[in-house]
Amino acid sequence: MQNEELFAIDFPKLKRSHESLQSDIQKVRQLLHDTKLRYLKQRLRARSKKAVEDEKLLFKDLEDYTSEDQIDDAYGWDLITEKERERLHLLWEARREYSKNGVQYSDRITEMLDRLIGLAGSEYAEDL
Repeated sequence: MQNEELFAIDFPKLKRSHESLQSDIQKVRQLLHDTKLRYLKQRLRARSKKAVEDEKLLFKDLEDYTSEDQIDDAYGWDLITEKERERLHLLWEARREYSKNGVQYSDRITEMLDRLIGLAGSEYAEDL
């Protein structure tokens, strides 16, 4: 009886059904990912204006210097104290790290979208 059932399975049809399901799951994941990217773009646009202003305020003391060598030169000419020189070098390094890390944004909505992307199609896992 089992052999008869085995031969009764239409493998090409089963394969097409499997590929169709995989394709649909991939489309849903892509749509969710695109939705997340649009949302992030919208949120980052609003935040980037504020971030530029914050960065200007945060690193205002570095406006007079275009390199770390200029900070050292100012110290060499007794224009700044050793303590001020150390503070400016730390600030310079902080600005470098701040720029390198870029603007990251995450909130409850992006976390939900990430979770949905991961779960998309999981209810069909046994069909795959």
